[in-house]
Amino acid sequence: MPAITKSVLPIPAPARPGEEVLEHTNIADKSKRIEIVTTASLPWRTGTAVNPLLRAAYLTEGRKAAGGSVTLMLPWLERQIDQETIYGMDNTFASPEDQEKYIRTWLRESAELPQASEDLNIRWYTAWQNPAENSIYSMGDITALIPAEDV
Repeated sequence: MPAITKSVLPIPAPARPGEEVLEHTNIADKSKRIEIVTTASLPWRTGTAVNPLLRAAYLTEGRKAAGGSVTLMLPWLERQIDQETIYGMDNTFASPEDQEKYIRTWLRESAELPQASEDLNIRWYTAWQNPAENSIYSMGDITALIPAEDV
């Protein structure tokens, strides 16, 4: 039987003083376009919904003026039963646009990020909820939804 070896993965860490940051990975450059994809969205108040939204909102600061942008890709639960199960009976939406209004209002009023509520781009991908796992899955290739000029 062959010996089992353990691979060592790099551990993410902030850049050290004097350490080069690769230009294509430098998100501090406000002219960069950033795409964030997540598998949950408000009104579902899980970390998977709230954390990417707040991170995306934070990254919008000063980016528009520098020619950059931040786009958050969110799941659009097209089946009413999925929305009811995940968001509750009182938090369903007829369209992605209706849900987007909800999200922008939450950013503006609850998170107190009025500028981010305007500057953040939101893109949707079709998704369904898997009841057995209580997980949300895309119904297609998410990467194909990102325009070539944003890659």
